[in-house]
Amino acid sequence: MTPRRTPLSQLEQGIPFEQRHIGPDAGAQAKMLAQVGYGSLDELTAAAVPDVIKSAEALNLPSARTEAEVLAELRSLADRNKVLAPMIGLGYYGT
Repeated sequence: MTPRRTPLSQLEQGIPFEQRHIGPDAGAQAKMLAQVGYGSLDELTAAAVPDVIKSAEALNLPSARTEAEVLAELRSLADRNKVLAPMIGLGYYGT
């Protein structure tokens, strides 16, 4: 079975990043869980992740940002790059 691809026309209409890139939908998740013998992602995680590495504390993560916000930040970081003359292969060595 070939994977279903989202047509470019839909991508150009602004489908949110999450829907384009983040994991399977609920139906696909249910099929995968049934295949491996678990009823939920929590059950699968409980079976797969050793107790010694689990944390009872919530992660202190920043709030989610939009795709446009992330792209703007990446552009800002890229703009800080400086194009310099490469010196690889010119006989330099650090000893």
